[in-house]
Amino acid sequence: MNFRKKMVVTCGSLVVLVMALMPLQAETPKIGVTLTGGMTYIAGGDLNTYVDSLKQSFTLIAKEFDATTKGEFKKMHTGFDLAGAVTIDFNKSFGLSLGSGWIQAAKGADTNVMTVSYAGEAMGSLTLDMTVRAIPVSLNAIYRLPVSDKISFTLSGGASYYFADFNHSIAVNLMSEVDSTDVKSSGHGLGVQAAAGLELALGKNIFLLANVEGRMAKISSFKGDVSQNGKVVSTGNTAYYYEQDGLGAIEFAKTKPTDPTYKNVRESKLDLSGVALRVGIKIAL
Repeated sequence: MNFRKKMVVTCGSLVVLVMALMPLQAETPKIGVTLTGGMTYIAGGDLNTYVDSLKQSFTLIAKEFDATTKGEFKKMHTGFDLAGAVTIDFNKSFGLSLGSGWIQAAKGADTNVMTVSYAGEAMGSLTLDMTVRAIPVSLNAIYRLPVSDKISFTLSGGASYYFADFNHSIAVNLMSEVDSTDVKSSGHGLGVQAAAGLELALGKNIFLLANVEGRMAKISSFKGDVSQNGKVVSTGNTAYYYEQDGLGAIEFAKTKPTDPTYKNVRESKLDLSGVALRVGIKIAL
């Protein structure tokens, strides 16, 4: 069974489980709204491999000219995570939620910069500006275990469909001459998630929420537009990942690259797998 089928089966199984257990504690269903936010960590995948390779390539080229480099490109890992959902509680223990969110991570050119010098004299710099954004549409099954009159322990899990953007700009400044490349791309794909948390009743219809969520989501099918020095050079091409001389790279092309020196050629994947820590509120309607 492939990855996508597993995710669909997982989500479907969770929904069936909740529906099957509903009669055990039949009550009038209650509708609610949740709003949460916090920090997130993402694996990055091909994106971070590309960042490492870009740094190594710049250093190797500088060495060929007896030049030295300083600085680094930081991998994309941390960001913020916002989520909102409509919930339906079938009873005190079981429910479902349908919602969406906003995940964003960025590394600006002010921190992602490498400089090159020759014989102690500055020659130029290389800067990298990156932004990742993703909007998940999520369906979760919820299990709630009361700990006291006001506190409940919660477990939830389900599947999400992600709409993601990956934009980056590379600027090379050597001997006062600037050469820049800008890429704007978007992709989509399925993922699964599971969370554990606490729910504290602040009143009859308002609750304080805190949870930790783990997710597995590798997004592909990226297509993008590439500009060089402000001029568009390609549109709608697919992002492909490949390795050459031990270094990973991402190339936008209409068809899969066939260069014999390329290895492990495939569609590029943005790995959003990771962990999110969120707090927020729930309002029962």
